[in-house]
Amino acid sequence: MALSWYFYLLILFLPILVNVAVGIYIQLVLKQINRQEKNPPWTYKKSLISAIVIGAPMGALTQVLLQEALSPYVYLTEESAWRLCLFAALISPWLILIGFKSILWWAKKTKHELLYEYFRVRHAPIEYPDQDSDFTIQHYRQNHDIKEE
Repeated sequence: MALSWYFYLLILFLPILVNVAVGIYIQLVLKQINRQEKNPPWTYKKSLISAIVIGAPMGALTQVLLQEALSPYVYLTEESAWRLCLFAALISPWLILIGFKSILWWAKKTKHELLYEYFRVRHAPIEYPDQDSDFTIQHYRQNHDIKEE
């Protein structure tokens, strides 16, 4: 049975695709945990660090595991197997970041508001009371006869 050339490419890059999907999900969970614990909002630096910490080891590991599973069917020299592992470890964090931003862009462009808000993970807005309290500027100005400038 002859396989097409793109089937071999799919086999070689399948670990990276799986790793990116799992990495995006883990990063989404980390953002939700960050929001729940009342930490400062998530930054691009945190995204990059978490993508590197998650993506690099997981990319190499999934590549090694898939190579072991497919070793009876696909022949790879030891040198090319290590190069693929290194490639997966280096490219996975960047693909996680690109994949996450692509999902946000696609959801916003196609007007999928619920999906966009789910992946956006916004911090809850601060709710101020409707009535003036002793701590508002308007209350202070009314009681001390200060005019707005």
